[in-house]
Amino acid sequence: MKKHANGLYEIESSEEMKKLAQQARDAYGGYRREARALMTPDRAAFVRQLRVENSYTWRAVARDCRERFGGTWLPLSNQLAGMALCEVAAEFFGEHHADEKWN
Repeated sequence: MKKHANGLYEIESSEEMKKLAQQARDAYGGYRREARALMTPDRAAFVRQLRVENSYTWRAVARDCRERFGGTWLPLSNQLAGMALCEVAAEFFGEHHADEKWN
């Protein structure tokens, strides 16, 4: 992987892409475990309000949840953490985070 002067990385092979994809899956699994540990019915309702009713992005969900009830993900607006929070919160309502209302 080559880093450019502007801070962006160039993926130079399918193997690098596979490695990055695995790292993302691993990170998401960790965020999902953390979300499950943090989630309560009230917090699930808060997440649902942010995402479904207020149309927050996953990044904004992660940021507001981190500020309101903690967490360890970085940056505060971590997209994968926001996705995991939405997945776990949706389960409290018998819903799926990939359903239209959550997206």
